[in-house]
Amino acid sequence: MEFILVIVFMLGFLLLMWIHEDIERIYELEHVLKLTLTKKSFGPHSHTFRDVKDVVEIWEWLDYGLLPTIVKHKDPVTFSHS
Repeated sequence: MEFILVIVFMLGFLLLMWIHEDIERIYELEHVLKLTLTKKSFGPHSHTFRDVKDVVEIWEWLDYGLLPTIVKHKDPVTFSHS
């Protein structure tokens, strides 16, 4: 049993190292994330991440800028009251 775990961890480690060494893919991913998160407007005044000045605006950016970008719902959630 221990031998199987060692093999699984070794293969996982090798896979992560192989992905980590793919510099072009990592750069493209980081670049797209940076552009998406810093240029997306949020809040009532259409601020961007660069306009954040205080703690309240950080929470607004998290609620209206970051979370909707990362978590997208395909179907609206509806509740029925019986």
